[in-house]
Amino acid sequence: MVHVFAMHHTHWDREWYEPFATYQVRLAEVVDAILDRLDSGAFQQFTLDGQTVLLEDYLAFRPQQRARLKAAIESGRLSVGPWYVMPDEFLVCGESLIRNLQRGLAETRHWTRQAQPRVTGYLPDTFGHSDGIPMLLRQFDIDSAMVWRGVRPAGAPPVFWWKSPDGSGVRVYHLREGYFQMHLHDSTLTDPQRVEALQAFVGRLAQEPVASSILLPVGGDHLGPISEPMVQLLCETFENQTQTTAADFMHWLAEHAPPEALSQWYGELCDHGQGAPYLLTGTFSARMYLKQWNRTLEHRLIREVEPLLLLAHSHCADFPDQAPVLAQAWQQLLLNHPHDSICGCSVDAVHRENEQRFERVQALCDALSVRARRTLQHALATPADWLVLHTGDRLYTGVVPACATGATVEAATQGMTQVAGCNTVLKDDYLTDHQQVPLSDRQQVEARGWVWVQNVPSLGWQRVARNTTATAFSEQTGVSPSRVQVSEVAFPTLDNGLLQVTPEADGTLTVWNATTQNVIKGLHQWLCWPEQGDSYNSAPVPGTGSAQAVLESVHLVENGPLVSSLRLQYALPQFEQTVLTTVSLHAGEQLLRFETQWVNRLENQKLQVVFPAETPIDTVLAETHFGTVKRFYSPYRLDSREAFWPVASGEEWLPNSGPIQRFIIADAHLLLSQGLTEYELHENTVSLTLFRGFSAISSAHTGVRGGAAGPPFETPEAQCLGRSCVARYAWAPKPEELHTAFTLADRFYGNSWALPGTATQPAITQQEAALCRWDNAAVVAMATPPYALPTPAEEDDTDPSVAYAGAFRLLNTTGREQSVTLQYTRPVPQPICAPLETSLYLHRTNFAGRVLASDKVAEDGCVTVVLDPYAASTFVFSTCSTVKQL
Repeated sequence: MVHVFAMHHTHWDREWYEPFATYQVRLAEVVDAILDRLDSGAFQQFTLDGQTVLLEDYLAFRPQQRARLKAAIESGRLSVGPWYVMPDEFLVCGESLIRNLQRGLAETRHWTRQAQPRVTGYLPDTFGHSDGIPMLLRQFDIDSAMVWRGVRPAGAPPVFWWKSPDGSGVRVYHLREGYFQMHLHDSTLTDPQRVEALQAFVGRLAQEPVASSILLPVGGDHLGPISEPMVQLLCETFENQTQTTAADFMHWLAEHAPPEALSQWYGELCDHGQGAPYLLTGTFSARMYLKQWNRTLEHRLIREVEPLLLLAHSHCADFPDQAPVLAQAWQQLLLNHPHDSICGCSVDAVHRENEQRFERVQALCDALSVRARRTLQHALATPADWLVLHTGDRLYTGVVPACATGATVEAATQGMTQVAGCNTVLKDDYLTDHQQVPLSDRQQVEARGWVWVQNVPSLGWQRVARNTTATAFSEQTGVSPSRVQVSEVAFPTLDNGLLQVTPEADGTLTVWNATTQNVIKGLHQWLCWPEQGDSYNSAPVPGTGSAQAVLESVHLVENGPLVSSLRLQYALPQFEQTVLTTVSLHAGEQLLRFETQWVNRLENQKLQVVFPAETPIDTVLAETHFGTVKRFYSPYRLDSREAFWPVASGEEWLPNSGPIQRFIIADAHLLLSQGLTEYELHENTVSLTLFRGFSAISSAHTGVRGGAAGPPFETPEAQCLGRSCVARYAWAPKPEELHTAFTLADRFYGNSWALPGTATQPAITQQEAALCRWDNAAVVAMATPPYALPTPAEEDDTDPSVAYAGAFRLLNTTGREQSVTLQYTRPVPQPICAPLETSLYLHRTNFAGRVLASDKVAEDGCVTVVLDPYAASTFVFSTCSTVKQL
């Protein structure tokens, strides 16, 4: 006899076709009912959707229920965690997934009072699954997952072993028919009809039982617990029944389905074949402005704010603890990461609130970055110096953006090799000095431009005299200046000795690669397609072609020597739409940068920029959360797509598109994107999507999806009419070494700044310093995550003088073991570190902060470690044998 495990649950989209506050009121009522059922004994267990943010949301309206809620969780009757929010996987970065689980598991431990609470990687409704999820879960000591989308029932067993490229594996239970089972909630059904539906559901799953058992989800989106009569009906329908939670069921499976008995699955789970649930990949391009803002703020937190705070703490003993502010910034960012938020598939009111959260994160990033920079400016350089800060993981030589203020233009621009512009601003001492009053008559000149720097240390700084930088870039550097060459018979040409770029009359670009002597024509063609899709799926209109952009003019913007730029003005006459694209080259850099701006007049259109190939493109190498993934496609012609739709009921047609983190490599192109999260292949081309307009959450007339995917609510603001749009992206020739793509992505996003010093006398006499450096180019940095030392209450033998010296999350980008020598350099003098004679330790930890190994660092600060293939590893320097995460 098949044993039925009944999982009573609610799936909670925190905001979707109603704003967050509306759902929050409903959540309070639902959790009240859950606690009532648990306390009455009607339920033995209930699953609260695997995201702890719901506890915060509930208690905001029911603070008096804290003790009752805690008792239900501590007793194991109410299952919570491990996520903070249920994220979309592909539209956020790997570090965001790590911080999400860190916060969620910390709250789970708090509520359960267990150091290792029983949890599973609960992902019942995300739109496909990244190949890095098994490694992510394993690094948090989670050995299982529960999924629905991205797995075709006919193509996979109900339980399988899923592996990441690094070899990490988790046991996966596939929700064959989804998590949404509402037979006992549906008031239109009679009891016999309910019983018949339940038995039919169980009968279908019983054809592939796992150890003579099946999981019966009871619940769905925003549903409260079933009534006690329905509980009784369920018990009468299946005598051989046990109530369970997602985590307890996966624990039971671990005892009855050992890994050696399971089939092995690798890579992304994005199957959309017959019988598979919808993947809804149109969310990669829906409301692109949300994706762009999110990616910018992720980068700022990970590659700017956190490393600058680390540098400030390392050099200044009195720099205040900013951990609570940083935690608030991350919390607000994570609140925008659920799939109905970051995916852009909710009503307009939801996404207006998303923008407000992004604004708060941006303001917190600004405040933290300003304080860290001012501290370093005051400690490390005088007004006669540039202080060059670099948070990247390689020595940096090249162009750095500079910003300086002064009483006059001459004072502000002193030492800038190239000036981009000046404007009048308020004196900004009041930002960090609470004794200063921001009076309107206290004004100064702010200048922005560029300087040339050489060999700035990784995760460090360099002091350069301002009076030398203006002349430092010359033929002696061995780098050709970036210039615009103007001809009377042709358009102006950009040239930096590495790339030569010429606009053509048709609006495309021709690029000559000086290294390979190759000429690539037809770069940056425009496509603008009519759309009949919705928030979930992109759908071209059959029988229509693309609108053609016309090049109207080319203007000189910058003419070197460090940065040269041209502004190309395009028109889409059908829409009275003007598009401005600034194309830039930096000296010493084989990277072509684009910034496209327009005030949107496009409605129900998809706007793309296209890059050609000599042969059909059938593979793309894309950066993913923890490395890269190769995706395979069957190339199709644009004019043959109509043969695929309308699709049959329950089926979904997917274009040759995919998500981007920061870059993809396709054919001879390296394409980098700042938050443009969709690429698409059209036989001999690869394109980046800049914009897609639609007018409803879900439409019954897309032709590419055989059914609804949500309510048909209108979303007029998703058309972005009248909105000022900006898209930033870049092109480079395909690199010979993969790690070069990671380095160019860091350069494109920006991780170096030049600022004038403010110290009367620098506290440190050396001209430059790096907190940490390593010697293997195949190993790249992911983050400098914040850590802390244990308090005496947590470890009796803790020495109060010990110091946390920095944490570094590193990624092996190759399929081979990589030996890496890490060298930590203590700042001189030692403002917060222990005396020089104090021993220094290097701890290898997992993402959860559990120490896996510790090594004593040599007197020269060096220690050698080995990174497994494709693995992400966290290393923490400390003068203590124990560390913990903030």
